[in-house]
Amino acid sequence: MKYGLKLFVLSVGLFAYPTYAALAEQKVPQLERKQDLQNAQRGFIARPYGTLVDEQGKLIWSYDDYKFLENYAGNSINPKLLTQAKLNQNIGLFKVTDGVWQLRGFDLANITVIEGKTGWIIVDTLASKETAEAALKFLRTQLGHKKISAIVLTHNHYDHFGGVEAFLEDKNIPIIAPSGFMDAATSENIMAGPIMGKRAAYMFGMNLDVNEKQLVDSGLGKGLSFGTVTIVQPTILIDQPSQKLNVDGIDFDFFNVPASEAPSELTFSIESKKLYCGSEIITHTMHNLYTLRGAKARDTLKWVKYLNEAKDYNDRAGTEVLVSQHHWPVWGNQNISEFIALHRDVYKFLHDQTLKMMNQSYTADEIVEQIKLPENLNKQLSIGGYYGSIKHNVKGIYQYYIGWFDGNPANLDMLPRKQRSLKYVSILGGENAVLRSALEAQKQKEFRWAAELLNHILNVNANNDAAKKVLSEVYLTLGYDAESVSWRNFYISAAKDLRNEKSTYDRKKIDMSAILQQAPSTLSLKNYQHL
Repeated sequence: MKYGLKLFVLSVGLFAYPTYAALAEQKVPQLERKQDLQNAQRGFIARPYGTLVDEQGKLIWSYDDYKFLENYAGNSINPKLLTQAKLNQNIGLFKVTDGVWQLRGFDLANITVIEGKTGWIIVDTLASKETAEAALKFLRTQLGHKKISAIVLTHNHYDHFGGVEAFLEDKNIPIIAPSGFMDAATSENIMAGPIMGKRAAYMFGMNLDVNEKQLVDSGLGKGLSFGTVTIVQPTILIDQPSQKLNVDGIDFDFFNVPASEAPSELTFSIESKKLYCGSEIITHTMHNLYTLRGAKARDTLKWVKYLNEAKDYNDRAGTEVLVSQHHWPVWGNQNISEFIALHRDVYKFLHDQTLKMMNQSYTADEIVEQIKLPENLNKQLSIGGYYGSIKHNVKGIYQYYIGWFDGNPANLDMLPRKQRSLKYVSILGGENAVLRSALEAQKQKEFRWAAELLNHILNVNANNDAAKKVLSEVYLTLGYDAESVSWRNFYISAAKDLRNEKSTYDRKKIDMSAILQQAPSTLSLKNYQHL
């Protein structure tokens, strides 16, 4: 029997509503994280409500969009990711310890507020000026008006410095940052800015609507704001491995941790408060050793080294509170020691197993199918793959050491993607034959294989509507199954593009022009005017 295109259009309708349940015989129960929930709610003072919009009414940030998660009982969100998304819903102002508070859920990252002798020391300033202004107003409404006495920028990712201008009420406010901050902050966002921007939009679901079928979280927090990104030159650089500094009457011990989670990054301790800030080298999720938005692969061994040093330091210092610039704190010295050790051991395990198998001549694709965390690490839900994932981190480690080439000479000079697809589709009997195979793969729940087949069709003929529809369904199924929200957002964003669906949100365009203006002289701005 010959199958015509019309039959395929009818057939794809059978799979129009993929769900997480399509990938499992039984629905996995939601996993409880009772201690994390207690910690995420501890010290709660108040939360914000409503939305932030610009003068034209375009959306910058919403505090209420994710309320649907509270009573959600569907099957379009991976159960582990659902738990993480609900934990990230604990937003507002929280007291951490005497003289220390956190503002969470005002943007992707946290603001840590430390009471100094004359005012507030602000640690990180969110992604945009507008959300930072709202956070500062909320802080003063709840705790009274104090001046800003100092600013600490922990690292060069813009979700931690973009709102800095909101806090510059006095031109003499000291701004403390790690060595290399400005070069790292500007060059990463300029030299590869266009492609990284497109990929970041997929990774963070920036064109998705907020609902159970699309955007539910960002792993590190709820999402990125759509505002004005600002940047200023630091006045004090932490350029030693360990550096003591008195900031508005508070003694800080700063630690440089470059080339780990970010090219330029610091952590710090305040011994008088028995507090340690882990910046972003330790959070309540597996992080990225390679990020899907695109960046240089990170040095896993350096990251492990810094975590080991942090554990040793906090064990000696008797630290009682660990704060990070995403998520909620950890209290208790033993809990902190175990928490840091867990992250250290997971990253070290992935590193060592990847190198072991790499040196046995396995390729990256082969390695990711074989590496599984041992049970004592895998059962620890506070380092689940809600943001980073084992698979793309292993590939990042592989890339860091030996690059893209897998050692097979057939892959030295492969035909371009479209030419390969033309030949594959021809050999397999044409577009309709490949579509039949893809539909069968979808029916057999071989979704990765179905996606590969359908991509070959669309590389040959981007206007094959039947292939686009089936591929969008396959991507939705893979997205609903994904534990990593980065994977989920990529899949669902691609599915939405295949269906030519636009967001119903009227969002402000992110303005990053300030970063262009502050670029170091080594970059030629005229080459980047299209940004």
